[in-house]
Amino acid sequence: MTAARAGDPSPYLIPLSSDGSEVLSVDTGPDARGWAAYFSKTVTELDALVLLRIVPEAVLEGRLTGPGDRTDLALEVREVRISTGQRAAGFASSLLREIPILRIEAAINQGAHRRHLSRHAIGTSTTAADLPGGSRFRRPPSKSPTPDRRSLAIADPGGYRKPDEFYQQVADLYLHLAAVSARPAHELAAANNVPVATVHRWIREAKVRRILLLPAHRGGADRSEPSRRTST
Repeated sequence: MTAARAGDPSPYLIPLSSDGSEVLSVDTGPDARGWAAYFSKTVTELDALVLLRIVPEAVLEGRLTGPGDRTDLALEVREVRISTGQRAAGFASSLLREIPILRIEAAINQGAHRRHLSRHAIGTSTTAADLPGGSRFRRPPSKSPTPDRRSLAIADPGGYRKPDEFYQQVADLYLHLAAVSARPAHELAAANNVPVATVHRWIREAKVRRILLLPAHRGGADRSEPSRRTST
């Protein structure tokens, strides 16, 4: 892996699995341009380097022209660079399947992560760039982070028109689960003893209110789960 300079700032680590075996390591500091490295057991075993460039969605729509405050904009992956290591016989398509783009986008759009990245790690360029800035983020972390243990219970105030606070709970827990699970809506439904279709409806409303932010081309409900028509 790339050697680090002594003055490089530490990367910002985002866990992508409950046991810390998957992690997104994001470059931070004055020269950061939205680059992050993805690590998993397979990537590390192959000595591969998987880099992703994260950009605010509005940059690509021409609505963002200066640094400004981008904390209310969804973040998305716009570029992936992969280098195979010396232990690999060559590039294999299976390595591409190792990169969980949907889970990564869920993770970086969790409120606290999105705000931190928007302020400290994201550039405004829409063009492909070299890899400026620090290099610590390109090495596996010595100690991988794990997600906080959180209760999945949602306090439902009842009624048809629910307040924003309710949908903030839904958004936070959905993105928390979507970062580490392929079936976040299903898990959230099971934890709250409601049909999956109900959670899908909550998610849609959270997106309409712009409380749950994800790139527009990403659906708000699980892509891995078929929508079930269930009465509520």
